[in-house]
Amino acid sequence: MHDASARPFRPCSGDRGFTLIELLVVISIIALLIALLLPAIRGAKDIARQVTCLSNERQMGQVLQAYVGEADGFFPLVEDNNGPIPGANSDVEDPWSVIGLSLPLVNDNIEMYQCPTALTFGIPTEYLGRKVTPYMHNGVLMHVFPTLMSSVPNLPATVLVHEYGHMTVRSYLRPWYTNGEYRLDYETWVRGFSYHSGGSNFLFGDGHAELVHFDDVRTGMWGLTPADETLPESIGQGYDRSF
Repeated sequence: MHDASARPFRPCSGDRGFTLIELLVVISIIALLIALLLPAIRGAKDIARQVTCLSNERQMGQVLQAYVGEADGFFPLVEDNNGPIPGANSDVEDPWSVIGLSLPLVNDNIEMYQCPTALTFGIPTEYLGRKVTPYMHNGVLMHVFPTLMSSVPNLPATVLVHEYGHMTVRSYLRPWYTNGEYRLDYETWVRGFSYHSGGSNFLFGDGHAELVHFDDVRTGMWGLTPADETLPESIGQGYDRSF
C-alpha cells in the first residue's frame, strides 16, 4: 500500500513568484499606459490654462466697463508719453497706460493681466521683478482719439483685448495710430497664436471672450477698414477707422 505521507513536498502554485519575463511584461504595460495618459494630462493642463486666460480677459472687460462708466462713456485714452508713437508702447507701470489706468480699479492685481500659458514661456531676464503682461488693448478705441463706447457700431464683434507673443513690460496698443493711419503689423506678436491650440484668446466689446484661430482673424475685428484682410495681408499696410 502506497504511503501518501512519503510523497515529496511541493510548494503550491499560489506561492510561486513572478518570473523575469512576467515582470518585464508588467513594466511594459505600465510604460504603455503612462505614454497614453501623458498627452491627455498635458491636454487637460493646456485647457485649464486657456480657461484661466479667458477668465482673465472677461475680468478685464468688467474693469473696462467700470472705467467707461466713470469716464462718461469713453474708453481709456492713451496719448501721454513722449515716445515716437505716443502711448502705444507704454510700460504696464506707467500710470497713463491702459493697464496702468486699470490697476487701481483691481487693487493692483497684476496677476489678472498674466496668461498662465504665456508664463510657461518664461519672463525675459531684464523684466524680472517688474510688472509684465502678454495682453494688448485695441488702439483703434484707445489710442490718440477719444472714443465713446456707444459710438462703436458692432461692439460685440469688436476686439478690446488680444494676446502678445510673450510676456512684456509693455501695455501695448495694437493697432496703433501713426502718420495718419492705423497699423497692425502683427509679425511682432504672432506667437500669441501658438498659446492655445493654434489660437489666441480675444475679449470683445460685449464682454465675452473666445478662442480665435489665426486663419479666422480679420482686420475688421479691430474696427479697421478695409475690414476683410487677414493678418499676413496687414503687414506694412495702413488702415482707416471704420466708424
